[in-house]
Amino acid sequence: MASRLPETMCLACSQPIYHELEQTRKEVRILVIEPAASHEPVRCTFQTISLLDDALPQYETVSYAWGDATKRDVVYIGGHQLSVPLSAKNVLQRMRRSDKPRTVWIDVICIDQQNLVDRNYLVQLMCEIYSSTSTGFIWLGKDDHNTEATFDAIRALYHEARTETQDFETFKETVWPGWWNVYGAPTSVVFDAKHMARLFDNAWFSRLWCVQEAALAPNSICHCGSQNLPLLHLLRAAIWLYSKTKSLPGPLDGHRGLARAVHIASYADATFKVPFQAGGNLLWMMNTLRQYSASLDKDHVYGLVGMYQRFSPQDYEMSTSLVPRYDRSARDIYCDATKLAMAELNTLDALLYVCHHSDEEVENNWLPTWVPQWQRKQDLNVDHFPLNHNGFRVSGDTKPNISPKSEEPLEVLTANGFVLDHVRDTSPAFTLETLRFVQSFLDLCESIEAAINQIEPRPTDLEHTLIASLDRMRVPTCAEQSVSGYRALKRYLLRRGQFPTPGLAEDDTDASDGHAYLEALNRWLRNRCFFTTTTGSIGIGPKVMRDHDLVVILYGSSVPVVLREKKARADTYLVVGSAYVNGVMYGEAMEKHRAGGTADSTFRMA
Repeated sequence: MASRLPETMCLACSQPIYHELEQTRKEVRILVIEPAASHEPVRCTFQTISLLDDALPQYETVSYAWGDATKRDVVYIGGHQLSVPLSAKNVLQRMRRSDKPRTVWIDVICIDQQNLVDRNYLVQLMCEIYSSTSTGFIWLGKDDHNTEATFDAIRALYHEARTETQDFETFKETVWPGWWNVYGAPTSVVFDAKHMARLFDNAWFSRLWCVQEAALAPNSICHCGSQNLPLLHLLRAAIWLYSKTKSLPGPLDGHRGLARAVHIASYADATFKVPFQAGGNLLWMMNTLRQYSASLDKDHVYGLVGMYQRFSPQDYEMSTSLVPRYDRSARDIYCDATKLAMAELNTLDALLYVCHHSDEEVENNWLPTWVPQWQRKQDLNVDHFPLNHNGFRVSGDTKPNISPKSEEPLEVLTANGFVLDHVRDTSPAFTLETLRFVQSFLDLCESIEAAINQIEPRPTDLEHTLIASLDRMRVPTCAEQSVSGYRALKRYLLRRGQFPTPGLAEDDTDASDGHAYLEALNRWLRNRCFFTTTTGSIGIGPKVMRDHDLVVILYGSSVPVVLREKKARADTYLVVGSAYVNGVMYGEAMEKHRAGGTADSTFRMA
């Protein structure tokens, strides 16, 4: 959390507030808030402790969203004025007792924000600092006059969930029977949906550092004004609500803050092991946690290092690639972290998350083209879903042998493989607009069908290819089912002039089959294009791919990768993105390549 806030400033100090910490002893500062009446200035002192000591003094960690950083006030540290964000002063004022001191860790004060060495050192210790706390104090801000009623509703939802799942014994299988069950029976708890939505709109649920703080503290209490309740109660109530999404009132249906609270639970609730918890690897964390905000792009790596230390399934030792160094560029940090993620899993699957928005971004990106933009939230208006189906094994059992300590420049990724084919033609992208307007959709389908009719022999499995052979839940479908769904959708569109929607008459098979196929299209074809190759293969790939791009199979990749020769550098390629190619996704082309004894190629990607 150290880097997310503006610098603290000592006002008219004749002596330094901060003294150097002894790193070999893992020393940290904690803040002792002196007792006082609510209207008095906030006065504190520092206490230095060693995390190596067997018996640590009790302290609470503070987790809060800082809000408007330009609003400032002062607190007193050892008699010296320190300018801090108003939000930090407010939370200390709320925590202060009238009769005895209170000891806390709060990042913006306990870290010398003007000292890069201090900042790097203490961010590296976040896992230990938060894990050693007695309690996490989560500050959601002041009471908005509806807080009491909303917190009462959260308590009621928690108790309803507890009762209906036999004291949470059947909780997981109720809300997650292999997928998120959003069709749970309506809750009997009466609450104001707008006020509940406002609670989950709180900025705390959207900040990456707050996720880590909740995940690392052994237990936390949420405070909003004078109201409080355990974080785990709030998170389980959120999961219970989320499982009833389809019956929730408008303000909560599809609410992002509610969904983020559910995701936070996968890290913060040690007894509720949802599938996210299996993702203790760095790649999973960087991808799923980029939906949260951080003030610095660098913190989309550094802001999860503590969680990676805690949840990594391996015996953790801080990689030099992840040691916080705020003097480094976000570009270098992302390159290092992505290579480390590849090396950890010994796959190239980080390439699945490369999603360029334009040709300009491919040609003139601030990052190497093989590095995903970890700071960018997924936006389905412009992004596609990654082709991360566990069954795809286009490169068979091969491994990439990625080394974070490669002799290549940091911005270069080198991998072996072979050219599968060259792109011959591409369709316009299937955008959100295409999938909203019937005639646009039909016109695009007609042009694709006309294009493949020109190929001899005519490719088969068009309908299967358009949905990457998967339904919307990533479950493989058979080719016959895809053909049936595609034809049902077209018949329905021509007959009714509108897209099929859920809840249509059960006896209208065109509506039900067509809707299922449409949902798969929305999942896999949105913001992708259809393409053909010079040898007559068909596939779907990134919307920015062009004629003459290369489709390659790289060792250690689960899907084909589209590359483009870098201008003026014939030995270097740009990563355009990943693709689905009909007939090769389960290692068929790899087996043929091995059987033919063809030499591998080395691809240098930048």
